[in-house]
Amino acid sequence: MNSGGVAHYVKSLTDQLPRNIDLKIMTADTSYKIDTPLFYFDYCYNIFSLWPKIFNFKKISAKNFDIVHAHTQKAAFLVALAKTLGGNFAMIYTPHGLRHTQLTGIQKIFHYLLDKYIFHVSDKIIAISKSEHQQMLRMTSLKSKIVLINTRIEKYPENITAVDDPFFEKYKLENKNIILMLGEVYPRKNPELFIKTYKKTLDSSKSHDLFFLWVGGGKDLSYWKNFIKKYDYKNILFAGKLPHELAMKILKKSKILLATSQIEAFPIYILEAFMLGTPVLCNNYPTSSDIIDNNKTGILFNFNDPEDASTKLLKLFYDNILQKKLAKNAKQFFITNHAGLENFAADHYKIYKEILA
Repeated sequence: MNSGGVAHYVKSLTDQLPRNIDLKIMTADTSYKIDTPLFYFDYCYNIFSLWPKIFNFKKISAKNFDIVHAHTQKAAFLVALAKTLGGNFAMIYTPHGLRHTQLTGIQKIFHYLLDKYIFHVSDKIIAISKSEHQQMLRMTSLKSKIVLINTRIEKYPENITAVDDPFFEKYKLENKNIILMLGEVYPRKNPELFIKTYKKTLDSSKSHDLFFLWVGGGKDLSYWKNFIKKYDYKNILFAGKLPHELAMKILKKSKILLATSQIEAFPIYILEAFMLGTPVLCNNYPTSSDIIDNNKTGILFNFNDPEDASTKLLKLFYDNILQKKLAKNAKQFFITNHAGLENFAADHYKIYKEILA
């Protein structure tokens, strides 16, 4: 397990599981901090390192694990091979978005076949959204393996504030109207669309109080920071990775969450915006309706269309009544469907007990 939305999902789960479970989190990220005991194992592999890692994992698992709950396809493929080769453990797979649905051509076929194999080996497969659940049911005849568990997150205090944080003073953001994106900086999250929307918006807006802010690390962070510097863009910042608590304070203060991703499984950062009352403007990617009820809990703009994104952003920015309506509806949707880590953990614990029985 690495950083990002999957890590947040796992932390939310493991923080609430009963303490009578001898629980360990296997992670390749040596900087990851969590209360649950960590078990470091670099499960990242290529064609040359795959087989040694399979046998190493099989040896480790024989002494340590009754159940291995694999999150993401890359980890699950290694676990499935180890289980196929005689690994004596049960396997649960949570893909956090089926990889083949995000690809085209030969890559789509390849990752579809990988998931078919992982499905066959797994004892249980957990979907985190209605769309993913339906996709899974179409992939296998073993439908009893598949279960849908709604993603749930911890509620934050509604009175959190960010204006006293040094981050705001450093970038002079105290009186700015922040248009925010949260997430790692890489192509699937669509930083190019974020910048194009910024350009369209500032070109058509007389207001210079808008400030476009992206919070998150990632492999393309330095590229886009240098891009902004090269063209001397003002009122936009790629801030890099920040502590989660600070990111939530910034989200609370922001005027709009601009979600530019091209594809998502079930974005936790949008749930966090719902929870904190920040209106959401979202790219209309194929499964966006899982989380956004257009014009009720958020606004969808035409897929990868910066002009439509900019037009709807400005309309939302200047319409206080619409902002309040969206925030109210979104918060109610969150409370009804996605608040309460106790139920989230209990649903998983039930599966663990069934498998062990």
